[in-house]
Amino acid sequence: MDLIRISGQREAFAAMEWVLRQMTTAQFPGVNPKFGYTEKFQAEARRIVATAFCPAVARMRSGQVTAQRMVDAIDPFSESPAESNCRFNLIALNLTGFEQQIEVRDSKGFIARVDFLNEQARTILAVDGSEKYALVGPSLIRREGEQHNRLLSLGYKVIHLSFDDVFRLNDFRDKIFTQVPELKQMVGSPHG
Repeated sequence: MDLIRISGQREAFAAMEWVLRQMTTAQFPGVNPKFGYTEKFQAEARRIVATAFCPAVARMRSGQVTAQRMVDAIDPFSESPAESNCRFNLIALNLTGFEQQIEVRDSKGFIARVDFLNEQARTILAVDGSEKYALVGPSLIRREGEQHNRLLSLGYKVIHLSFDDVFRLNDFRDKIFTQVPELKQMVGSPHG
């Protein structure tokens, strides 16, 4: 919580999500995020927020309102600081309707577990890091190309975001609203 004052809300939010993820994952030995998350995982995260994060906010001498707002928004599903920054941007823009780590299937079966999905807008946000392509190579690029084509055939729009895109709110906003203008209408929408 001290990071809010020291490093700013963006860095503090990513740190809080990382801590929540680590604490939640520790309660499920052998959990493999590759296979998705259970409702028990989400319930455990909410329990940890209530028993560890909220009491810490209550003990703060100042900044409680901001800290509580941030604690209410954190989830354990961000698998990298870049994904936490993407969530932070969605919250900052009041852009509703996106869920994290959602499996998408077609008639052939499993396509992918996507970073962010807005089903109403049929939009996927993919937070891409160049390191994974350097480590795995052409086979990953080919597999992700096939996944991308299958997602497009289902009518999804896929926005690929670099780490740089998610660390600058204006770049993030411009990129997503340029590629999917209808997302502007979901800003603040309770049904978004």
